[in-house]
Amino acid sequence: MAVLPGIHDGSFKKLSRTTKIKGLELSSDMNYAELYNRQYATGKIVGAEVPHSGLRKLVAPFNLDLTVEQLAAELLPPSRVFLDAGCGEGALCFMLAPRYERLIGVDVAEVRVARAEERAAREYSERDKFLFRVANLDRPLPIPDTSIDVLCSLNVIEHVFDVYSLLSDFHRVLKPGGLALFQVPNIGYLRHRARLLLGKLPITSSPHNWSEIGWDGGHLHYFTMSSFCELLSHTGFTILRQTGTGLFGRWRNWRPSLLTGDLVVLVQRS
Repeated sequence: MAVLPGIHDGSFKKLSRTTKIKGLELSSDMNYAELYNRQYATGKIVGAEVPHSGLRKLVAPFNLDLTVEQLAAELLPPSRVFLDAGCGEGALCFMLAPRYERLIGVDVAEVRVARAEERAAREYSERDKFLFRVANLDRPLPIPDTSIDVLCSLNVIEHVFDVYSLLSDFHRVLKPGGLALFQVPNIGYLRHRARLLLGKLPITSSPHNWSEIGWDGGHLHYFTMSSFCELLSHTGFTILRQTGTGLFGRWRNWRPSLLTGDLVVLVQRS
């Protein structure tokens, strides 16, 4: 029996549409894991021009441009097992390698994981030190409970559909007392507030070629410092430090909720 005239129960299963977006052929039933994999494989994700690049070069000798990598190096202690959830090509794992016995990196894009594995094999003789795997963070991590000492997830949470399940899963894999460092864009940034007042959309992603990589770089969620910390507390974490990055970041961090374009929060598993 037809559900509606001309539409039968099996109709929806048969529907499939293919769209071409500037060289990327996308099927309507393709998930975002495939989309990111194709984008990185074809080089479609391109970072925007770094703002104030001339000023950044001028102040570079004075170490005034605070990066999330610097914060990770300052805030994360040496331990046994480290996990980077959304590791990309493994840059953070390689940077922190001297601190940990075992470093695990997971990413949704198979092509990026392959590049991380190639670098590990090329530059390190200890084969068991690194483990890179493809994983979709909208599903539970294939990692045993309470097996991770330190966890990072930088500029990833805003891309994942179910943030509650994701953070609960991070809580599951961390050991009691384990530390985690999270970074998300800050929708409460002063510049974004000004754009909203002018009737303009705040841009929270680095890329601007949205027709190729998705609306606002594929960001699904927007956070203020208070809402993000509330989410972390709700999923079982204790807030230890609230900060952010950027040019003159150490001065702007007296109020990161307003003055930094991102939110970086150090937490401990309760």
